[in-house]
Amino acid sequence: MQRAAEIQAVDPLTAYYTRMCAVQEGIKIPQRHADISALIGKVMAEMEASKPGLALGGVESDRFHVEALALRVFAGADKLDRAGRRDETTKKRYFAAKVFFQVRRGRVGG
Repeated sequence: MQRAAEIQAVDPLTAYYTRMCAVQEGIKIPQRHADISALIGKVMAEMEASKPGLALGGVESDRFHVEALALRVFAGADKLDRAGRRDETTKKRYFAAKVFFQVRRGRVGG
């Protein structure tokens, strides 16, 4: 959810699929607390409301879109790393790239 919020303004399509991934993981939780169920419902409603403004291009097209963002984020982290800037920013970028690769690999389109 945090990654989705961070990129909403610049890449709403990837933010949408990142939220979808979070919802899918939340639904898997057995005997979840009512607050979690309420959050899942709220996020699903927000996702549904955002669909008309998104350029959903189909499963393969959207997977490539998410992958392209993951690769750009990873490349940025790698560039900092190779330049000797191994700090919190670099670590956060690598982690964000990992999240987007997971979204692309396992959750976009099912």
